[in-house]
Amino acid sequence: MCIDKILYSIFLFFLSCSVTAQLHFSDPDDLVDAINSSTDGGVFVVTNGTYNDFEATIEIIAAADDPIVIKAETIGGVILTGESNFVIRKSAFVTLK
Repeated sequence: MCIDKILYSIFLFFLSCSVTAQLHFSDPDDLVDAINSSTDGGVFVVTNGTYNDFEATIEIIAAADDPIVIKAETIGGVILTGESNFVIRKSAFVTLK
């Protein structure tokens, strides 16, 4: 099993244990999987960099006391180019910063 899958499995374990963590992502598929499987909200950080055609579709109902926050590592540190987009549908308590 590659190290990315091991780390992702550890991440899912922590989510299932009601641990709210600030996690960093540079791959949109990993970001979407983590957010859409979150059970206790959390802060999901896109690592600084330039991303071409970064596509993320979020579909989750979070809670007011356990919201989902998606943000850049630093203000202005994430640049999206090309056909990049975030789609947030059928969701509640999700914030894109």
